[in-house]
Amino acid sequence: MAQAKTTATTTETKPADEVSAQIAALKADIASLTSAVADLGRAKSAEFQDYAKAKAAEAKAKAQEGADYMKANAEFAYGRANDFVVERPATAIGIAAAVGFLIGHFSSRK
Repeated sequence: MAQAKTTATTTETKPADEVSAQIAALKADIASLTSAVADLGRAKSAEFQDYAKAKAAEAKAKAQEGADYMKANAEFAYGRANDFVVERPATAIGIAAAVGFLIGHFSSRK
């Protein structure tokens, strides 16, 4: 009888072997999931970097456009002020004196 039992247990799979096989399969599944998540993260990272670079380039272009607009307006205003001074020098000196007096008056400490 003892021999029959020994033969029966060797042909059957042991519960510990089944658990070990399931744990190994679980480890393999976790490793593949980890790899998949890492790949997805790298792909999204590259996608977000491209998006950020595009937005930065767009913002830079808009800022340059605004700077060009302001430069053109400043040049236009300078031209008009210069024309005013050439046409009416006495009035320009009077306005400059009045503005200087007001700035001096408001900035003085009393």
